[in-house]
Amino acid sequence: MNAPMSDAVFMRRRARLVSLLEQAAELEHGVMCQYIFAAVTMKKTHEEGGVSWAQLEAMRPWRGHIMLVAREEMEHLGLVLNLLTAIGEAPTLNRRAFPFSVSYGGLSQELTLEPFSLPTMVRFALIEMPEKLLPDSEAWKTLAEHTNGVFDPARFDLIAQLYDEVAELIQELPEDRLFIGPPEAQFTTPDIFPGAIRGIDPSAMAKKPAYNVAMRAVIDRASALEVVDQIREEGEGAKEHGGPTEGPDAQPSHFQLFMDILEDMGPAGVGAEQARPVLANPTLDGPAEGRVTHPVTRKVMALFDACYETLLLSLMRYFAHTDESERDLDALQQASFFPMMTTVIRPLAECLTLLPAREDGPETAGPSFVIPPGVRFLPHRDAAFQLLSMRYDAMVEMAQELSQLSQLGVKVLAPLGDRLTQVYETLWRSRLNLQRTAGLATTDE
Repeated sequence: MNAPMSDAVFMRRRARLVSLLEQAAELEHGVMCQYIFAAVTMKKTHEEGGVSWAQLEAMRPWRGHIMLVAREEMEHLGLVLNLLTAIGEAPTLNRRAFPFSVSYGGLSQELTLEPFSLPTMVRFALIEMPEKLLPDSEAWKTLAEHTNGVFDPARFDLIAQLYDEVAELIQELPEDRLFIGPPEAQFTTPDIFPGAIRGIDPSAMAKKPAYNVAMRAVIDRASALEVVDQIREEGEGAKEHGGPTEGPDAQPSHFQLFMDILEDMGPAGVGAEQARPVLANPTLDGPAEGRVTHPVTRKVMALFDACYETLLLSLMRYFAHTDESERDLDALQQASFFPMMTTVIRPLAECLTLLPAREDGPETAGPSFVIPPGVRFLPHRDAAFQLLSMRYDAMVEMAQELSQLSQLGVKVLAPLGDRLTQVYETLWRSRLNLQRTAGLATTDE
């Protein structure tokens, strides 16, 4: 029988687990943004040039696969937040500005916003690489070919090793002293998708939830280990080769999906101009090489940044709520997931990749996914909802100005008029829904 763990040892190892989970949250958040960025930079029409009709047809499923992986990374981030909540810690959505590097156990992973390309897809595959890739596998041969024949899988085990240590600590620490968070604070798929979406009933999709998001509650050691296994299997796949895990309902891992794209791209696809000329790591105020200076594009980018910041504030309050009622949580759920993610964040990100980054030069802008240093959990319910409401007021005003400019024929915005108007109308409705649900609506609405 093992001797009881001393209080000092317990607290030291618990602190290590918290640190690893916070690092995992930053990683999942960062890779999700990378994948979304690459997907929205891909060309969609023959008129954009550089791609044939056949190449455009081949690219459609690639974009879908990348966005599917991005949604599952959002799920992984949510699962890590559930793990933090389960052990009594605060969920975190903090992340450094791109580009940044994450280190663990002597390994380092660079996270950067890059347009879709063959090197980008190789980098994505390496991020999701399984812990024990077999030397005689096709994946090994492909990655060795794309890394100039010098391929050392041990250099890319950072995420796998990090989650290995997380699982070891969960196994080691006393269960009754570790899982002290309130079970009712956990979030599952039905919480995020409480009703039918586009005709999809989540209750009828136990095996394959809506949008491939399978959130589960963490209440004890067994459920915590199941969540860690889910994250690893969806990302890496089977540990030995990276293919689908066993079972009739097994889905391709992130690694396998990226390897499939690399195989489809092939030597013939390398020269195709499949992405728009988007700046890497675009920013309003960062380093000169990624700075967007076109005055009209800066307005669109400022709106995107405001929407992304508001989304994070809503998610922080949603996952770390205190005295919210069910009605309040419903308001935060609607403000965070639908329609903000699908009909505001994504359309604005795509619009930015079509807008000039500067008044001279071919480069276009893109979403920065910047997180201002002042973004942190809003602790007081009434003040939090009032601040979110004021932020929506400002975003509606910004979106209305852009919609009007596009309708007035401002050259760079005119082709995007319908999308910008949709964003404005969505934000207007979302503001009203938030204010009404939280009891903040004014009589003149």
